Amino acid sequence: LPPEVTVHEYESMRTCDSVTVGWVPTRSQFVRYCVSASRVSFTESQGHFWPQPNQCNLDNRLRSQLDFTVKQCQDFTANDNTNVLVQTITKLRPGKEYLIQVT
Repeated sequence: LPPEVTVHEYESMRTCDSVTVGWVPTRSQFVRYCVSASRVSFTESQGHFWPQPNQCNLDNRLRSQLDFTVKQCQDFTANDNTNVLVQTITKLRPGKEYLIQVT
């Protein structure tokens, strides 16, 4: 894993139906990153998630959720000399809050 494992939102690039996020990539030879967005309920959006989101079998769990919105993947090669990967997530609903996960 890279030393920094936080996903950052670029708030200045936010629109009514999209958000742009970035993260530091690992230096592995080849990696596929997938960014998924799921709507969160009002109680979850008040700060911390409790219980913590279940990461086990994430793909199947996301497909079965009614609030699953989008999953976008991109391939990364360490030879790209990229310090930060950036991805814009589109087709979000205005006024809703989302959990963004990079796997």
